[in-house]
Amino acid sequence: MVSFSKILSRINPLYEGTREEIEKVIHYGTDIIMLPMFRSADDVRTFVDLVGGRVTTCLLLETAQAMVRIDDILEVVGIDEIHIGLNDLHLSLGLDFMFEPLSCGVVEYLGNKIQNKGIRWGFGGIAQIGEGMVPAEYIIGEHIRLGSEMVILSRAFRNKEDISFVGPVNKIRNKIDETKRWNAAEFEENREAIQMAVRKTVLEMSAKKSEILI
Repeated sequence: MVSFSKILSRINPLYEGTREEIEKVIHYGTDIIMLPMFRSADDVRTFVDLVGGRVTTCLLLETAQAMVRIDDILEVVGIDEIHIGLNDLHLSLGLDFMFEPLSCGVVEYLGNKIQNKGIRWGFGGIAQIGEGMVPAEYIIGEHIRLGSEMVILSRAFRNKEDISFVGPVNKIRNKIDETKRWNAAEFEENREAIQMAVRKTVLEMSAKKSEILI
């Protein structure tokens, strides 16, 4: 079986050299260009204009400003994909743990708006099945429930003793297929399990901060 992969290039946030950077990655054959750290519709419009429809555009939504301005941003013509970056977004919001935007409904809020515009979207990073401060299988459940179509493998995904991604990725695919067969009650139970896991983690982080201060 032949499979095809696309090349995604994450460029730097907008700066005076963005035009040249975009031209370079297109010249080298990228299929998708991802813009991080945008804050406004003007930022997105500039990016889309510079790409000029030559390759797929992907926004990495990871600032509080972009979250608040999401309606204006979604009016920009030429956005193909949006990925919600939980790590930088939680920091921008002044939160303690990267999965707080997921457990409190921020991701669902943004995802609904993006999906209503017919734009492909995804969120977060994911660890291997059975791993992660919030287990990967819980996160997969929310991807399916919310209609997410994309996820980025976390830095901790690869086992240093095994450079092959085939086994772990197949486990994720199998879990996705299994989760798609859940009923509404199972998705709700999973959502509540994430909320509990996030709450527990935040409390533990707060306790550790208190110990340091003492």
